[in-house]
Amino acid sequence: KSLAIREALKDRAGIASTLDDIGHLNSGQGDYPKALEFFQKSLAMREALGNKAGIARTLRNIGVAHGKQGYYSKSLEFAERAASLARETGGIETFWRSRLTAGAAYVALKQSALARQAFEEAVNAVETLRTYVAGGAQEQQRFFESKISPYHAMVELLIAQNNPAESLTYAERAR
Repeated sequence: KSLAIREALKDRAGIASTLDDIGHLNSGQGDYPKALEFFQKSLAMREALGNKAGIARTLRNIGVAHGKQGYYSKSLEFAERAASLARETGGIETFWRSRLTAGAAYVALKQSALARQAFEEAVNAVETLRTYVAGGAQEQQRFFESKISPYHAMVELLIAQNNPAESLTYAERAR
């Protein structure tokens, strides 16, 4: 319904956003080819509009969908493009998520040094965001709950590399 309303209003930015949302829904249901169709439509529209922040988010979504299908090189390609654009536009949220996606692809491609670098950049970006949270410890905890995955990814990588001391350091940073 949202897509039909936005199309009737000729709200191109809204259409692109809704297409991206539909892609997310399909991805959540495990229908990655269908998700990619919607993401590609969203990407084309966002590129036509010159919406760099939106382009970065959609590129990252495409990277995630490729990774979920086991296409790690493609996942990495889109995640790196997304991170570069997010860095350019100051989109810290998209940046850390893109670096996390890239790190996962690097792990799957057995490139642990590059995976570590990507996870470190994701963690550093999350910690930058953490400094902007207003309120007390409870507000910071709520904010941080949805941003813990780069820490977990780093801990897993370090454990796989038989580096328990440093993995413990990242586990503590995640607290």
